[in-house]
Amino acid sequence: EQEAEVIPPPDEFLLWLLEHKPVVRSFLEIGTAAGGNLRLLCDFLDMKDIAVMDDRTHRRAQHFEENLAATRYRGRFNRFWGNSHGDEAKAWLAEVDPLFDLVFIDGDHTAEGVEGDTRIVLPYLEQGALVIFHDIVCSDDVANWHMQMKSGVIPSLHYIREIAKPRSVTIRDVPCMERRKPLGIGIYRWGP
Repeated sequence: EQEAEVIPPPDEFLLWLLEHKPVVRSFLEIGTAAGGNLRLLCDFLDMKDIAVMDDRTHRRAQHFEENLAATRYRGRFNRFWGNSHGDEAKAWLAEVDPLFDLVFIDGDHTAEGVEGDTRIVLPYLEQGALVIFHDIVCSDDVANWHMQMKSGVIPSLHYIREIAKPRSVTIRDVPCMERRKPLGIGIYRWGP
């Protein structure tokens, strides 16, 4: 008997978003893969500008365009296909030149990657912006960065909460889920 490849929705995270109703004019996602998180967030938040960065190596990356088309979003959209840690990514961000209200980091899950993705966005954060880290439980490197962040390694990025509800489902081909670990979300706010 084959197991379903259905990832349950991050219920607690969505409830948190609905409860706090952040005003999001400009959104950046690093590590968009198939665009599932983008699609979900577009359904719950009224965003004006969206930017995504992705290296297009995820096995479901080919589904990005159909997920984007299925959203209600019709505003300004910028994309960077490439390595988020390089000079080209920095130049792209400077060219887009937004101040982001919401950043969702779900990149390559390496220690250097998650720190680099964090530091590359700092100059582009609006006062009070939310920075959300995905996979703070199932990825050891992201978990370690999350712990450093909670301890104040970047003084202006303040810990709000984490959501790491254990899940009872195992999903094939998703390393975090094969080990029955929750994925985890870490939520931070930018400001003095």
